[in-house]
Amino acid sequence: MSNKRYFAPPGSEKKLEKSEFKFFLTGGVGLENPLPNPAPTWLPDKSWDEVCRLADFPALQPLREELTSNPDIWKPLYDSKEPQNLALPGKWDESTTPFQKLLILRCLRADKGVDEVVKHLLSFPSLDNRPLVDQQLTFRVVHLYIWEGS
Repeated sequence: MSNKRYFAPPGSEKKLEKSEFKFFLTGGVGLENPLPNPAPTWLPDKSWDEVCRLADFPALQPLREELTSNPDIWKPLYDSKEPQNLALPGKWDESTTPFQKLLILRCLRADKGVDEVVKHLLSFPSLDNRPLVDQQLTFRVVHLYIWEGS
């Protein structure tokens, strides 16, 4: 069973992008970041570098500019004991897929990304095997007889 549609909104035909999944696993690969951290007192440079690499994804590109212009709206998410249970600031909660939210969480609070993945996997819908069984029951029996010396 493929989980490519799992993190897309219900009823959506969107699929999990391979590049987004790769970013989730690695945090992206990049050279030294020339952009200064807009909130060095609370945002680790590693997190800022990953946010900057998120700009490679069109849907997440504005995040870097928003974090630069208004870092204070993101601080409560960073400071929270359970940031995975908070709504993202501004338009981000409505305009991103659940997996893109997970990417943002991974950048800002990597320690909580695993918790969120576990939550999604535990709520993974079970497979309904009935259509598969019904399909398999519509077959013809073929007998093959083999005689010695034939």
